[in-house]
Amino acid sequence: MRKALLLLFTCGTVLHAIEFLPPNDETFARLKADPREPQIALKYFARTDGKTMGEADIGESWGLVRQEFDNGWSGQINLAGGAFARFLLGDSVNQLESIDFLGGAPIMARRGRWSTRLNFYHESNHIGDERIRATGTIPPSRFSREYVRLQQAYDLTENRACRLYAGYQYTLHDAPGGPPNAYQAGFELGTADRKFAGNHLFNVYLAQDLQWKEEAQKRTGSNTELGISIGKENHNRRFRFALSWYSGPSPRGQFARTEIEKMFGTNLYFEFD
Repeated sequence: MRKALLLLFTCGTVLHAIEFLPPNDETFARLKADPREPQIALKYFARTDGKTMGEADIGESWGLVRQEFDNGWSGQINLAGGAFARFLLGDSVNQLESIDFLGGAPIMARRGRWSTRLNFYHESNHIGDERIRATGTIPPSRFSREYVRLQQAYDLTENRACRLYAGYQYTLHDAPGGPPNAYQAGFELGTADRKFAGNHLFNVYLAQDLQWKEEAQKRTGSNTELGISIGKENHNRRFRFALSWYSGPSPRGQFARTEIEKMFGTNLYFEFD
């Protein structure tokens, strides 16, 4: 009987500590400069080859459940998904170049200033009909992959405005096939929130993301963002405006193997949690 009561008390304690539908970014915050972070964004790119591109990102990483532990650790499971549509601008009808789909279930952990995210993702890339008609080229095969990505971050400040991070990705299945390894590193430097116009908040940040993929001959994909984040006290919703510079293999699925992009960007991000 005593063992049964002890088990019931222990289970009750654990259940009490479980939080359902927690904030999305509290355990492992989204990477501001990663071009394929699931989020809602509108982007305008001016490439050095004279082309202008637009991109619409629709996605999010939603918190499902979080568990706090007595030893200082916390764990969280999210459900993540997104679509990244790239358009060629300037013609009478904007041309859909490609669209990437991403879906998975990130598992995250945090203790103190250290945070970890383990991603299990499915990714696919689809060429737009307008591009196929314009180029007369049909992709020889579909592009689809499943991979696992481990990312580790360290907060340089207690307010988590500055951090370093690194990551490794291994592809479990890839069609049409290719090298499995990819690497990532980066940093974020931000100011503390400052008040303006009553209870509104803003901060300024600089973010740098670097990626190396074996499928792109380990050429460096570099994305730099300088931006401002605006929010409101006691609200999780935020708006970000950023200027960016990208140089390296295209972040768009199969184009990473064939295209090098250099482009200035003007980006709007909408964070709802």
